[in-house]
Amino acid sequence: MLSNFDLHEEPDSKHLFSRPRQLVPDGEDTPQGIFHRQLACRNFYEGMETITQVYGFSGIDPNTVMLGWARQSRDPVHFTRVIRHCADLDYNILLMDYDRERGFGKKQKIDIWWADGSNNAVLAVTILKFLKTSTAWQEAEPRILVVINDSTIENRVYKNLTELLEAQRIEAKVKVINNVIEQRPTDEIIKIESRDADLVLLSISALSIHNPDRFITRTNALVNDLSTTLILCASSYFEPLTIGVESTPTTPPSLSTKDKEAIKQDLPPLPTPHETSNGSHVAVYNNLMCVYAGIERYIEEEAVVNMAAVDAVHARWFQDLTRVVNRSFQTLERRLPNMPKPRARPVNRRIAE
Repeated sequence: MLSNFDLHEEPDSKHLFSRPRQLVPDGEDTPQGIFHRQLACRNFYEGMETITQVYGFSGIDPNTVMLGWARQSRDPVHFTRVIRHCADLDYNILLMDYDRERGFGKKQKIDIWWADGSNNAVLAVTILKFLKTSTAWQEAEPRILVVINDSTIENRVYKNLTELLEAQRIEAKVKVINNVIEQRPTDEIIKIESRDADLVLLSISALSIHNPDRFITRTNALVNDLSTTLILCASSYFEPLTIGVESTPTTPPSLSTKDKEAIKQDLPPLPTPHETSNGSHVAVYNNLMCVYAGIERYIEEEAVVNMAAVDAVHARWFQDLTRVVNRSFQTLERRLPNMPKPRARPVNRRIAE
């Protein structure tokens, strides 16, 4: 059972709400089973907060609030406060950014962006089930997309998500996007992957909205390049669900105290460029050679032995450091043209891969 409230703002009204007026929509395309109410209120956002607090009657309590996305809200702080208010009341929150030009397109492609370890994913799958039972969307091809930053979990994530969908009897294509190498922002990946989708389902956490203006601006920048988008925030009715993405390490393994002391002994301190005179470039060169040798030695002796602990983050660190050293050599070459060059040797392929 659905209730649609059509709010009209009357700032000079003596009461928060005027007497409600029941609307009876005309037209064959009007969905059945929806109660329409038209209300005049002093303030849109105050009206929303009040309705969510008091609406309902004994035995039938609402559990979901659907709002239009405030793309050009004149009061983003109050709008985000309404979202937090609905979350505090433990509602499912659906924010619809409807594409007025494309609408729902051909209703053939649905993209769901998986938020692992969150109950939003369960709500998204539930909505997908309802959509697939409707005549309009029954031929749609849904995709479940998940971004990972750890190559070691790619197969496990794909397997877990596929088995989950099979258990729920949902036919959907699973796409695991490995972001280890490119390290692109998630919003950029969403824009590229879902640019042709007719409906996109995204997740938010109401508790993470600390800066209303930034939240509105960032969300606008994302949905502007997408078709109709539904932004979800689930209630506690849905249990959090994980497929293994949350185990992705966010920082490289730390070195032991013994390893740190060994590195300190192997790599002498380098004078900074502004502290060196023209006559000390040879000393800088010798120190850089020690750094270069230390990198090679660590790769060959330590990293290869402990490959399980050496992930893509380590590889990027080695590559970045090597580039810095090489640039330093190039600077010295311009000042010391007869300086011997270090032998070119790429970072260990096993680590780079």
